[in-house]
Amino acid sequence: MSCESGSSADITLERRPMSLCCSAPGPECLPVLFAFVMSTAFILSYVLAIARKDVSAGFPYISDTGATPPESCVFTFLLNVGAFIAFVMIYVRYKQVKEYNKQDLSRILRLNTWSAVVGAIAVVGLMLVASFQDINVFVVHVIGAVMTFVFGVMYEWMQAAMTYKMFHNRGQKRVTIIRIVIATLSTVFLITCGITGVIAVNELHTHQKHVTVTDVVKWNSSMPGYETHIVSTTTEWAVAICLLVYFLTFYNAFKKISLEAVVRLRLNNYTMIEDTRETQYLDPERYKGGLY
Repeated sequence: MSCESGSSADITLERRPMSLCCSAPGPECLPVLFAFVMSTAFILSYVLAIARKDVSAGFPYISDTGATPPESCVFTFLLNVGAFIAFVMIYVRYKQVKEYNKQDLSRILRLNTWSAVVGAIAVVGLMLVASFQDINVFVVHVIGAVMTFVFGVMYEWMQAAMTYKMFHNRGQKRVTIIRIVIATLSTVFLITCGITGVIAVNELHTHQKHVTVTDVVKWNSSMPGYETHIVSTTTEWAVAICLLVYFLTFYNAFKKISLEAVVRLRLNNYTMIEDTRETQYLDPERYKGGLY
């Protein structure tokens, strides 16, 4: 293909049928893929950590199961893959809401922008958790965990609020209720995790002058504060599961959109095509029934 000055070329990349999740998958596969990758990371690292006796059996903190090699390698790789998928999902959701509310609902558009920012911060936190193990760089790891869970739960509430403001039919209302319930559970679990975690460490401090990260990783029933520690770790797992389930609620919403990529050729710093279509567009026929 040749280009001359003044000419234009439009290269469009359209979604092709694949056999990943359904007969003609599209953005709806992102939540399923995200849940699969993250679940695999949690399960594999847990099994390896227990088998190698790197953590105490039962319910260690999620990060503790991926603190030492070889499970840390699996944990880091899969969590970074999951973070990438999550970022793509957050961007697709942002574009979806923005496209659907082009003509009105300016408050929703502002909330949509802020929710995308909050979601991106949670993704950065997830990458910090994956890349900085708690036994190596504890402070950075904890900062990443706080970013992931706190901003992740905030993202849940912001998306639930937008869904509530946009619902147009009974199906949409049902999804709103589901998202509010999950966000509420996530909030309760997160607060419980933080409070009981602090109490457990303080109980251990009363019997042991110096408490190290290794002590937390190897916490067993013979050590003080164990019961409170188990409450903290269990609720952390519960928050993580709630986040995965929440993203799965985007499945039907993403089935109602199509994606395309537009490649613009440039020559001498001038754009060679006049096509200004969005990289994501709504298919009106598939959007009957409103936005989920």
